[in-house]
Amino acid sequence: MSTGFLDAVGQLLPVALASALSSVPITIMILILLSPRRATAALPFLIGSTAGALVVVAAATVIAQAIPGPRPRQDAKIVGVAELVVGCALIGLGIRNWVKRSRSDHAPSLPRWAS
Repeated sequence: MSTGFLDAVGQLLPVALASALSSVPITIMILILLSPRRATAALPFLIGSTAGALVVVAAATVIAQAIPGPRPRQDAKIVGVAELVVGCALIGLGIRNWVKRSRSDHAPSLPRWAS
């Protein structure tokens, strides 16, 4: 195996581990297994999640091959300010959604596929 391949695997392994241990698929699977229609909902979820992962990996591979070589670096101050602005905007959006959610009086209902 080439060193480039091992470097790529080393960089992708933490991301793969994080997505494999993500709580979203585990939560969805628990909801599916506890729902009355578990026999009809489990197989489509398995097929959809597998197909979706394959499509994302294939698209990322194709896009990564199209990325040109490194360019001269831009001023780091501009990039830093842009990252701070985007980060503050995302934090503000999260706080707004959290406050908006905590103000609602009714409990959220289960989605149709889980009932």
